[in-house]
Amino acid sequence: MSSFRDEGRLTFTEGNVYSKVNDPANVGMCIARIRGQALNSLELNNTDKVEIGIEYDRMLDCLSTVKSTSDVEVIWPVTSGGAHMMRLHVVDEDLQFEIPTLDADSVPAIPDVDPLSHKSQVRVGGSELKKTVQRADTMTSDAGRGIDFTTYDQTLRVSSSDKTEGNFKKEFHNHDPSVEDGLGDHSTSISIDYLKDIKTIFTEGEAVTIHVKEDNPVRFDITLDEAGDAQVVYIIAPRLETGA
Repeated sequence: MSSFRDEGRLTFTEGNVYSKVNDPANVGMCIARIRGQALNSLELNNTDKVEIGIEYDRMLDCLSTVKSTSDVEVIWPVTSGGAHMMRLHVVDEDLQFEIPTLDADSVPAIPDVDPLSHKSQVRVGGSELKKTVQRADTMTSDAGRGIDFTTYDQTLRVSSSDKTEGNFKKEFHNHDPSVEDGLGDHSTSISIDYLKDIKTIFTEGEAVTIHVKEDNPVRFDITLDEAGDAQVVYIIAPRLETGA
């Protein structure tokens, strides 16, 4: 979430923890969700929904020192000095962080937009996608340059072109037998700057599913567990041509 916004709302409902934000330029959207087997337990007292304003980087700073396999118990509100705090209790290490939270009304509202989904989807390795973004970036001279996502037959091509630096191309081949008629012919271009901000997250999951449709936003689904109950979705709108 912190790649797109400094602050946002963390929402708890029955059996579900999620957050959703647009970036300030309204070009990118991020959705993160934990449920099912990825959520050990959830108890809401006297309500069916809780929204908490948080600083994403502040929470990330705390959890960056914790093992990814650790269980974290989240308790809110914890009152300290008249302020509402969120307690992050790392059970197996017997340590706690208590961080200030924000009034949910003071941070951007959760966008009331369902994530788009395209029929043309290709599943690629997260590490390979990260390397592809890094390689494309070496071939672009200016910030804001586009990176193209093109599908044809059973192939996804990721490419960039720069008059000064040259051209780059990487092709991923679809191996999903359910896609019998091919991926169709689609092409869209998004800013490489957004991909540079999120490329590290691609490696958090075993694979990334990329949705591509002609001149539409590109969607990236990163599944963080085998059951698909912990997931991050990024959606990035097409890059506008500047005429430069």
